[in-house]
Amino acid sequence: MSNTIKIQNLTKSYNFGKNKIEVLKGINTELPLGKLITLMGPSGSGKSTLMHILSGIDRPESGSVFLRDEEVSAYSEAKITDYRRNKIGIIFQFFNLMPYLSSVENVSLPLYLAGKGKKEAHELAQESLSLVGLSERFTHKPYELSGGEQQRVAIARSIVNSPEIIFADEPTGNLDTENSNRIMELLVNLQKERGFTIIMVTHNAEIGEMGDVRLKMKDGRLV
Repeated sequence: MSNTIKIQNLTKSYNFGKNKIEVLKGINTELPLGKLITLMGPSGSGKSTLMHILSGIDRPESGSVFLRDEEVSAYSEAKITDYRRNKIGIIFQFFNLMPYLSSVENVSLPLYLAGKGKKEAHELAQESLSLVGLSERFTHKPYELSGGEQQRVAIARSIVNSPEIIFADEPTGNLDTENSNRIMELLVNLQKERGFTIIMVTHNAEIGEMGDVRLKMKDGRLV
């Protein structure tokens, strides 16, 4: 069994009226698990579309995605939902926190979806928040937190179900330089300690160079 994510002949296009826009034009690569993988490229190059397909949010038009030789892209709807709930975590640029929920409640959301009870979910959420340095912010709502703290809550939410892969879409794009550096240090340390895979889209060249594997996209292709 290969310890990789294998991408074969991946294509994706969208129809806009009578026009067909090709977004991914035959992606082929093999990525090692347990590494920090960075993905760079100009806007419109297909980075987010590739991330959406790898994370099971979207389906390819053609081609395949394999995780340890198992074809994720061929999963049924029920199985792809299970994959998203139990195998992956996602970190968004704009945090995507529920404004009326506390930090613990926001981090507990993936656990509720996975069928955990409230008590167990809150205990795991508190452990996850403590890992990212927010043990004093359990009951705080997003508007009571700084941008850097909100992103830490989002990171805690992404790791609370002990995923194999974390997809991070511009996780520092909405932060100043100081908070950006702190978030990257946190993510790198967590990745090394826990051994999960991070696949990160970034426009920041310095962050891109931090990857164990560094990918670049242009016009729907890896270059």
